[in-house]
Amino acid sequence: MAKQKSTLRLIVPLVILLAGVGVAILVAQTGGKPRSSQPQPTPDAVADQTTQAQPRPAEQPGEKPAPVEPETRVVPIEGLHARVAPGPVDLGTLGSVQQDSGYEVRAVISPLGAGLESLELTGHFEDLDRLQHVMLQKTQPLRLGQAEATAVPFALTALVVNGTRVDLTSGPAGEPVWTRRAGGGPGELEATILDAEGREIVRIERTLRVQPRSHMVEIVQRAVNLTGEPLSIRWVHTGPVSFESSGGGYGGDKRRLRFGYWLNPKAQANDPAVLSYEFTEPLPSVVGVHRAPNGLYTATVSEEVWPNPVSTKRGLRLVWMGITGRYFGVALHPLVDASTTDKTLNAERVLRIAGVDPATPINADRNDILKGAVVLGLLESRAVSVPAGGSASFDLGAYAGPLSRSAINEEPMAKSLGLDGLVLYNFGGMCAWCTFQPLARLLLAVLRSVDSFTGDWGISIIILVIIVRTILHPVNRWSQIRVQRFGAQMQGIAPKMQKIKEKFKDDPKRQQQETTKLWKEEGINPAGMLGCLPMFLQSPIWIALYATLYFAVELRHQPAFYGVFQKINGWPFLADLSQSDNAIPLGHTVNLWLVSFSAINLLPILLGLVFYFHQKYLTPPTTATLTPEQESTQKMVKIMTVVMFPVLMYAAPSGLSLYFITNSVLAIGENKWIRHHMNKHGLLDPDKIREQARARRQGGFLARLQQLAQQQQAGQQASNRMMRRVKNVAPDKPDRGEPKFKKRK
Repeated sequence: MAKQKSTLRLIVPLVILLAGVGVAILVAQTGGKPRSSQPQPTPDAVADQTTQAQPRPAEQPGEKPAPVEPETRVVPIEGLHARVAPGPVDLGTLGSVQQDSGYEVRAVISPLGAGLESLELTGHFEDLDRLQHVMLQKTQPLRLGQAEATAVPFALTALVVNGTRVDLTSGPAGEPVWTRRAGGGPGELEATILDAEGREIVRIERTLRVQPRSHMVEIVQRAVNLTGEPLSIRWVHTGPVSFESSGGGYGGDKRRLRFGYWLNPKAQANDPAVLSYEFTEPLPSVVGVHRAPNGLYTATVSEEVWPNPVSTKRGLRLVWMGITGRYFGVALHPLVDASTTDKTLNAERVLRIAGVDPATPINADRNDILKGAVVLGLLESRAVSVPAGGSASFDLGAYAGPLSRSAINEEPMAKSLGLDGLVLYNFGGMCAWCTFQPLARLLLAVLRSVDSFTGDWGISIIILVIIVRTILHPVNRWSQIRVQRFGAQMQGIAPKMQKIKEKFKDDPKRQQQETTKLWKEEGINPAGMLGCLPMFLQSPIWIALYATLYFAVELRHQPAFYGVFQKINGWPFLADLSQSDNAIPLGHTVNLWLVSFSAINLLPILLGLVFYFHQKYLTPPTTATLTPEQESTQKMVKIMTVVMFPVLMYAAPSGLSLYFITNSVLAIGENKWIRHHMNKHGLLDPDKIREQARARRQGGFLARLQQLAQQQQAGQQASNRMMRRVKNVAPDKPDRGEPKFKKRK
């Protein structure tokens, strides 16, 4: 059975490597499944679903009537429009990007709907030069079908008053409609809605604020009824706009549309926890590119994403919506106190508006459409009745910052709203289930603890891999010993197995019986074939660690080994663990079939060498003659380990490459030690294995039961013999003449 052992040696590492390559291929892919084809809306409908002309008026056919209170009588008001500001007004800038300012964000207010022109992060930069701050939100032009519009994040785009939609982005000719309130500072704004005769109907007061040491933007707004009659008011507000998300040239587009929600009141009970695991959709799937009847690729402009069939069926209640990338996320949520009992967002429905950058060609293919796609969240509130002289509030908040649970939970409001659910350490798709989030968070917590001692993330990764392999060593040792012993036993009985096959080649049933009998005589346990199962059961741990290192924002722009390589004339090697090692920059990008790169990276080459020695050690030379199929399998293993896997990892973040190299080197040492242990104790000697199996059968549980039964039987027999002996000596009948008691003398 030398051939069978050789085959086993080849198949086990091949399966493991194929699993690893499958993970690498999955994370290297991008794009999403196209949605079902839908007809494109007319240009007028397109204009009604942009930031400058949003949802259709409620009185149009097919639109649901506003759910106003029964006692409110909705009477349309003619000629409603926003008052045009007298001239351009600087609405202000909030926060600062100066490192000593104490602020975490800087937000510039846009005149379009009083949204955000831009939002930058103070402590995060686009590259290692630290010259340009991360621009997490910004106003973006986009093309919707044949129309062009502007996507403005967190803007109050319209107010629906008694069923009439009033545009609050700009005037008829693009004039500003928002001004600063009298005596107000930056972010203290107002706009006024007039009727056809110029009478003031509604005054909207809107205040935007940011606090020091916070990534939250507060949006406090109210609508004041200036008439003598009650009004029905509905708010139309934009949410986050999709932003560029760096994948480091590896892993593809990792942006996702996310929702936080409460269960139905009965299921939620008094539990304040906000859930978010149910809805995690990749942004390419949200865009949903399809081929139009004219043959061009396009995306459906507007689609309702909340409520959806799942949320409606289960009665889920929306708390927040967000867009996340690899390292950063943005979410829109209600502005509530951390101790409030109602955290639901006042939203009757949420739309996603999808367009493309105007520079994208009309005849662009699907990939170009996805590359230039711009997605905007848009929510419509439920209608409320505002009494004469009264007001209605619609306060919102926005989180814009790193995807770090510790950073999010430092802010009481964000923690109470469960915004830490924005943080996910998985690649989605088929890999999502096996990257158990509690396990990933535990691994990251250990990594942070190690970094607090070492002060270097590169060394911390190495130590973390050592810790994990040490914990898993007993399982690895047990698994490898079972696999190797089973192979040695099968090799030892190969001649006998061949004789059985030849002798009973025409009687498969007898052949199976004799094989089972031989296995029992030789002490071969069929469960030995499952010795490799624990190795697969460890896969979630390694995949979780893999995903943790990929998504951990803590590794972004962090050098390895205390930046020692950068001290050599500014050598960029391992200057950023979230990017490839960049050993020899080329100055331009080279696009190949599987990868594109702009530098010659050394770690993937080193990884290939390590894999070469690893597979060479796992498949030592055998005296058996290999069949052509086995030789082909062996060559495939070598190619997959030495060539394909390093190629797929060529553009991977250097932190991941460091993890793979460390893990493989430790695996070689561990395998060598286990093999030495097996040889030292004769665990692979067929004769010794056979004797140990016989000894186990003799000293096993059933053998001990049989021995105990024999001992009990022997004791019973001895007792019976004693009773017979006593009976033979004693008289048969007592002497009745003898007195019971002797007289005392």
